[in-house]
Amino acid sequence: MLGLSEGSLSRDRPVMTQGAAAELLTSRVHRFAKLEIGPMVIQDPEVIVTDLKLGDADLILGIDFLSSRRIWLSYGSRRIFLSTK
Repeated sequence: MLGLSEGSLSRDRPVMTQGAAAELLTSRVHRFAKLEIGPMVIQDPEVIVTDLKLGDADLILGIDFLSSRRIWLSYGSRRIFLSTK
């Protein structure tokens, strides 16, 4: 899970989050040294970490991240392009 051990997550602050099907999920708020998304580098981000068991994704970007960026979806190349702000 993103290179984190259960031990390191156990020291992080617990929070309850709601999944897409309205189920309650026990999650942790973890501070990473940096988050790289394409050419963007975000220093010291706090990320909510939970086990969603997604088959084809490692990360879900929330509206707090996406709302300040322009997004282009390319169905032909099956890629998402984000502006840097």
